[in-house]
Amino acid sequence: MSYDRALTVFSPDGHLFQVEYAMEAVRKGYSVVAAVCSHCIVLGIEKKTTAQLQDPRSVKKLMKIDENITFLFAGLNADARKLVDIARVEAQSYRMSYDEIPSVKYIANYVGRQQQIYTQRGGRRPFGVCAFICGMDGDEGRLFTTDPAGIVTEWRANASGRNETALRPYLESHYKEGLSEEEGIHLVLACLLETVSMAEQSVDIVVLRANAVQETLPKEIVEEKIAVIKEEKKRELEAKEAEKKEEVDLS
Repeated sequence: MSYDRALTVFSPDGHLFQVEYAMEAVRKGYSVVAAVCSHCIVLGIEKKTTAQLQDPRSVKKLMKIDENITFLFAGLNADARKLVDIARVEAQSYRMSYDEIPSVKYIANYVGRQQQIYTQRGGRRPFGVCAFICGMDGDEGRLFTTDPAGIVTEWRANASGRNETALRPYLESHYKEGLSEEEGIHLVLACLLETVSMAEQSVDIVVLRANAVQETLPKEIVEEKIAVIKEEKKRELEAKEAEKKEEVDLS
């Protein structure tokens, strides 16, 4: 039997191949990084190279679900747009029912349920999207991810997309609790610079703060911070080479 053709049938070794193929689509998407800081959330986005005549504003990796909830993704743009539409309707329904703004966790769990439903019904396919659903609940930053299987998890920092196998270990070794906004920006940029070439032209940095404040850093500031990071890495490399040379001389 062709188990990779049937969405609702497990293979003998317990795989749902269509879900795994959807996850592979996520791994081929452009990289995204997010880190929760003490009073904000910092997002890093590898920008897609657009055609010469295409308006770059029409290619969005970052979308609003509600005034306090932001949707960032790796994977298929059209699938992400559909998930955002579904989440926006639920957010407005929640407001009308309870006369309050839904929490980040509530929307993340709702999106995860929608993704999971699409793994159990024939005639549909899974969403090829890993969603980062994030925002400020009061002064506390919350970051959730959902994957094509519908799994919802909360993170302090995470990365997804085509370079996630290199980006995630970098975050694990460099992230610290209680980062300031400046430290968070430095961490996210340094993380993306591990894999992204021509970073000055292909990276956006967005900061989410309390009271639904969202700021995209100007290109000039990003370039300045990238120059600082590159200089730091250059000094580290020179120090390591000097240390190796000293060890050779001693031996």
